[in-house]
Amino acid sequence: MGKYVDVGEKGISFDQVVAKIRAQYIARGYNYEEADRIARATAGKIFWEKFGSRGGSIISAALQKKRRKH
Repeated sequence: MGKYVDVGEKGISFDQVVAKIRAQYIARGYNYEEADRIARATAGKIFWEKFGSRGGSIISAALQKKRRKH
């Protein structure tokens, strides 16, 4: 799905999608923080369109995991 990554691939996680998108933005010259912000928003939109409300639970779990790291 989408121009960034096929999230329909079995076993791909939200964080993997974010990492791929983030790498593309860093290659374009964005700093890490800005690229991460854009990547998370874009991945969230992709997951929401692909999985609907179930995508929301995937996104929430990924955000909680990120918060626990800090």
